[in-house]
Amino acid sequence: MSLCAIRNAKLVTPTGIVEGGVLIEDGRIAAVARDARLPSAGDVLDAGGRYVIPGVVDPEAHLGSTHPLDTDFATESRAAIAAGVTTWNLHQTTHVNFRAAAGRPPADRQLKFSDVAKTFIDIGEERSHCDFMLTPLLMTEEQAEEIPELARRWGLLTYKLYMHMRLGRHRLEAAWPQAPKLGVQTFDDALVFKAMREIAKFGEAGLLSAHCENWEIALVLEKELQEAGRTDTAAWNARSPGYLEAMHVHTYGYLAAKLGCRFHVQHVTTAETIAALTAVRTFGSTVFGQTGVHYLLLDEGDWKLNTPLRGAADRQTVWEALADGRIDSIGSDHVNRTMSRDEMVRGSVWKDVSGFPSRVEAHLPLLLSEGVNKGRLTIERLVEIVASNPARIWNLHPAKGAIQVGADADFVLLDLERKMRIDKRHVLAAAGWSLYEGWDVQGWPLATILRGSIVSELQDGRYVVTGEPSGRFVRRPVAEPAAVVPQWAMA
Repeated sequence: MSLCAIRNAKLVTPTGIVEGGVLIEDGRIAAVARDARLPSAGDVLDAGGRYVIPGVVDPEAHLGSTHPLDTDFATESRAAIAAGVTTWNLHQTTHVNFRAAAGRPPADRQLKFSDVAKTFIDIGEERSHCDFMLTPLLMTEEQAEEIPELARRWGLLTYKLYMHMRLGRHRLEAAWPQAPKLGVQTFDDALVFKAMREIAKFGEAGLLSAHCENWEIALVLEKELQEAGRTDTAAWNARSPGYLEAMHVHTYGYLAAKLGCRFHVQHVTTAETIAALTAVRTFGSTVFGQTGVHYLLLDEGDWKLNTPLRGAADRQTVWEALADGRIDSIGSDHVNRTMSRDEMVRGSVWKDVSGFPSRVEAHLPLLLSEGVNKGRLTIERLVEIVASNPARIWNLHPAKGAIQVGADADFVLLDLERKMRIDKRHVLAAAGWSLYEGWDVQGWPLATILRGSIVSELQDGRYVVTGEPSGRFVRRPVAEPAAVVPQWAMA
């Protein structure tokens, strides 16, 4: 149902709560005011005095890794929109896009993003239930050289690097057997340098995001742990301790400062990384940090994940940094793995399959329950970390992540009192199961509104997505690239 207004709401912004409503015209916010000052309208949602927040901007998800991209768009975006995500930032290699287009992946090469971007956008606009953007996951120097063309043609200004892939080919395949299937290749610092230099030309609009984790050293520790007989899940944390994450933040944050490139740390999981973020900011670098619900709530012994889950002390520090602003945002890092839980757990951490599916459904409910309702986060800070900050960091603001005139009319209606136990009714992702099943949660999204239309509702304790897919590709505005003079050239 397309709405003309929302009334009787507590509208949450990062700076406070407005009791009133919004007027909606052509999918955008036309007015924000107390109810008495809003003009009469046709279809109106009465929020019943509940909180209404901007639609969630989820800064990280990966589609097409284990299934064709078109299938993943259809199933996983239903899960996202049901859980309040109205804009999804999808980090993709060319490999998965090519498979969707041609039915066969390249065995040993990466295509140009300019050859597959249109395919990605077309599939998304046909199949996605939420709005979406593309952050290319770079694998070769040739792809870095494409950045000016990608920015001009499709507004692609944000890029991703898997820093843990700085390995020789044989070492990569031994450490991550799935890598070739995902089109993941190795690279060196030449790619990092070229990517940062190109992205810097877009100033505050550009961004390089990195998975920081030094696997060159992790493989040394892995061998030692295996020789010591460790097979438990917590050994995965010992294999890649926090300082291997933090050292990449120091190294590449420093390089980003020298080149004038905005830098984003994808997974902040430890106190050491938080300290590294603080240090890098003294270099003059514009650097951001993102964490995930799993790093706040799951223990090192619970599951195998890249970057690893950590212990209780680190989890507490991450909560504190998320609340006080040292960490800027939070993302689901959603993937579609359709293996069962038993198929993924194989009796030894060295044989277990890393990652777990269906993360996006629990993203907002767990933040409401474990964050807001337990006093770790204010509702205003929640809006910052799930909506306004991701929108600003990824150059989507003010169209996304804001309740203000001119913004897209994307909202989530919340019930902070609703109590439920997570079960399979709350899993719309294709995997059909969640690591959080059995958790008792207080605080749920009751409805999701995308550009003025109600597209998902909680009915009889389960998510119901209504209507056909209506997601759109979000193109970021592109200014003329600046002639950036890096600091090393001025010495």
